[in-house]
Amino acid sequence: MEGKVSKERKIGIAKVRTPGKVIISGEHSVVYHKSALVMAINLFTEAQVTVFSREEQPPSIEVKIFQRVSGEVICLYEPGETNDQKEAKLIEHIIQDCNLIPQHKITLLVEISSQIPIGAGLGSSAAYSIALSGALYLGIQLYLGNQCNLTKASLNHKVSRYADVLERLIHTNPSGVDVAISLNGGMLTFLKGETPAQNQITLLPDASNSLNMILVNTNKARNSKLTIEAVMKLRDEQKERFENLIAKIGKLTELVIEQYTIPEQQDQLLLLQMIEENHFLLKELGVSCTEIETILQILSKFGISAKLTGAGGGGCVVGFITKEQVVEDDSLQKELKQSGFSLFSGIELSQGGMTFEISTEKEISKL
Repeated sequence: MEGKVSKERKIGIAKVRTPGKVIISGEHSVVYHKSALVMAINLFTEAQVTVFSREEQPPSIEVKIFQRVSGEVICLYEPGETNDQKEAKLIEHIIQDCNLIPQHKITLLVEISSQIPIGAGLGSSAAYSIALSGALYLGIQLYLGNQCNLTKASLNHKVSRYADVLERLIHTNPSGVDVAISLNGGMLTFLKGETPAQNQITLLPDASNSLNMILVNTNKARNSKLTIEAVMKLRDEQKERFENLIAKIGKLTELVIEQYTIPEQQDQLLLLQMIEENHFLLKELGVSCTEIETILQILSKFGISAKLTGAGGGGCVVGFITKEQVVEDDSLQKELKQSGFSLFSGIELSQGGMTFEISTEKEISKL
């Protein structure tokens, strides 16, 4: 397909960028119908689609998805060819929804790049699902000449549905919280219902973050299944202790939510204490690990309050620092690196959610 590009007319380019996320509070207790507080962060996945109209016969629809840095092909799609890849199923769904037919002559080249580590509990799959879905949809709209009719609201609606298709292929039964936070940005609360349809996702447009943040990756692959099984074992063998821990995490999370949603009442020192207590409860629940505890010890030497974020058993630690604190980034990074960990400094609340940029021969538009 790459050899055909020179025979095709370039129509335009569309870019989609989506943020990752951290769970501030509520890991594991959220499974038992307690609230979780989730924040979009300034680590992003980007998908860029270049759209070509093919001039030669026979007409067809071709899509190639590849990694921008390595050039590795993720998916190569042509209608009628057997392809069991998850991305191919998403492409087929979007093509049908947009009423593309084989008589169309279109090539979409989609480049993917990401700052979000995979499997670290930072919402990498949801950000990927949204960025890819958005790029494919925008590419088709460019080909059809509909880009001037696009609105942010209509795009959010379409892309949310498409991303959910891919997320279900990846995770079987996702909660929807990762797609919601990556799509909208900012902060939200999530409360699990008795059925997925009853899940409550509440955006918090007035929430603010007065603390600086860092992320540290253990570089240890998480096994969420094993971690969840360990929690369930505790539930079955020590029911009273388990229920007490879950209740404490749930109550603590409600207090943390208040701290973020009522900025004028935010007490930074109290919030830092709650962050540390949150991690202690998660450790008691059995979801920490040696690597996470080592990171916490290192961060503590630099005066940084921290907790695991996500399922635990690996993944990432999120650290919180007051605006007044001065942390020697070089010294911190050196010590973490010596222990095999990776530091992401300058982590911030990302308000924008999914963003778009569309360029044609005539104009550039941003949504």
